[in-house]
Amino acid sequence: MGGGVIRESGRLEPCESTVVRSQAASARAILTVVPQGQMVTKGDLLVELDDLELREEKGLADVRVFEAQSQVEAAEMILPAREKESAMAVEIAQQALAIAERAAQMFETVEYPRLLARAESELRLAQERLAMASERRMQVEQRLANDQDKGPLQEAGLLVSEAQTRLQMAETELRTLGAFVHEQRQAELRLTIAQRRLDLERARNQRAEVTHRAKAEMAIAKVHLAHEQERALFLEEQIAACRIYAPRAGIVRYAESISERGPGRASVGPGTVIHCHEPLVHVASIEYPKLTVRTTIEMARRIERGRAATIRVDALPQQTFRGHVTDVRIPPSSAPGAVAGLITVQIDDPADALRPGMSARVEIEP
Repeated sequence: MGGGVIRESGRLEPCESTVVRSQAASARAILTVVPQGQMVTKGDLLVELDDLELREEKGLADVRVFEAQSQVEAAEMILPAREKESAMAVEIAQQALAIAERAAQMFETVEYPRLLARAESELRLAQERLAMASERRMQVEQRLANDQDKGPLQEAGLLVSEAQTRLQMAETELRTLGAFVHEQRQAELRLTIAQRRLDLERARNQRAEVTHRAKAEMAIAKVHLAHEQERALFLEEQIAACRIYAPRAGIVRYAESISERGPGRASVGPGTVIHCHEPLVHVASIEYPKLTVRTTIEMARRIERGRAATIRVDALPQQTFRGHVTDVRIPPSSAPGAVAGLITVQIDDPADALRPGMSARVEIEP
């Protein structure tokens, strides 16, 4: 420093730098990485991680997705068939109940009245036969009152006995029809109707159960498919994350500092194991580089933001560059005269040949 002009030296720094980190969910080894200091454009491949295990797992995941899709398709095909089958079972049960109810109605309105009429007819016929037989026996008795031949009388008696037997049978059948057959048949028909109603209720319950089970199976199959698809998509994204591209144009710098990678961590390179979100490289912008220099607090206090500056780069001795002060930092606790002030100067007219890390000198008029 001299003549009131601040003259200090430093190294060019990028005005902006993007940290590129690993997005792989698990630790991955580096296969290839762009050399440090190489210029890249946006979209260039920076780092390639080992994805062999992921690709093998992705193949198995695709098989599981196909199997899950087949299960969903099968469930979708089975559901209409089961619904149709259970609906037919309900329809059959309804028809069986209708037949049983019609049978009961027919018994009460047609069959039993017909049986009753036939029994009553048989009773009347038996009564008429008995009356005829009795009258004939009386006629025979009168005609053969003094006749010693009893044969015709015995024959007439047999006819009367036969007519009486038939009358008793007709009376018994009529009583049985009214007291037993009617009640027994009614009970059988009621039991049949109850059984058919039970069958119908079971068919309806089975229909609801089958439909619910089939829908549940389909829902489970769809959830399983979604899970397998999500897993396959995750693996696909992880495979894609193993190829890391430049987010911007710039120069590549390795993330080597202890503050970024942790104590004792090796520099990035082929074979290095990288964990999730761990910094890999920086892509530093080469546009408008900056220079930060140290000076005394007294001199720093004389500089204001926006002050013009002249920069000379050691690697380009024939050129000078214009710049301006963008930041002045003065720690308030520093003692007067201590070299603690920091001044940041940005180059306003950079050249393509400028690179971060180049040695440079700056002159600032207070």
